[in-house]
Amino acid sequence: MHRDVWEHFNGEIPMNNFPELPTGLLDEEDSSFLDNKAQRIRNDWKRRQIFRTDTEARASVLNDLHHPTPDAKYWQAVREHALMAEQLLHMGFDWRRNELALARAEQRIQLAVDPLVASEAEIDRDEALFKRIALRQIAADRVREIRMWQTLQDELLPYVIDPVHIDTQQAISQARRWLMAARHLAPGANPAETENTLGQAISFARLAASRGKLPAVLDGLPEDTRQIIAQLLPEVAIA
Repeated sequence: MHRDVWEHFNGEIPMNNFPELPTGLLDEEDSSFLDNKAQRIRNDWKRRQIFRTDTEARASVLNDLHHPTPDAKYWQAVREHALMAEQLLHMGFDWRRNELALARAEQRIQLAVDPLVASEAEIDRDEALFKRIALRQIAADRVREIRMWQTLQDELLPYVIDPVHIDTQQAISQARRWLMAARHLAPGANPAETENTLGQAISFARLAASRGKLPAVLDGLPEDTRQIIAQLLPEVAIA
């Protein structure tokens, strides 16, 4: 793969600073193939998925089984948003280290007397330049996902009971989650899975009941969920 591929990855970097595959790594046929497919490689590198899409965030991350209430979805969006922002800050440190490595490589090239030392420094420089491009691409997609999580939070906010304290509605959402999981347990389910699911369902349902929130737990759930609670918690009165 030659310079005509790398030059399009980032217009801010001069073409002669992009690494090319060294002679001898590929045979003539493979080298010709890559040259002919340079546009396709360039386009796919630019459009590749790095982090989650809006569709994945809504249907996979904020799925209705694990996060069955607006509050549960909102607070998961808060966690995802904060984590992505934190990772972006860590990337800032990676960027600074890479810029330092680049500066050191340039300095070694200028001061080198031994051609082999200079060649080694050029390799380090080219690697740092390419890492710079990759870091920029990843950082940009992190910012895109940060924007996405903010949008999802804003959409959920009108339906959230408490956007300040996560614990306010957690007993409701967790009880709903584990009761639904208990409802879907297959007869031959793994004993450890069954024990964990029922244990969580019992604990959260009892906690919600002690806080007077069992009606909110049952609201909208299938009728047979009441039977599950009656079996697991016979001491709890169900209105």
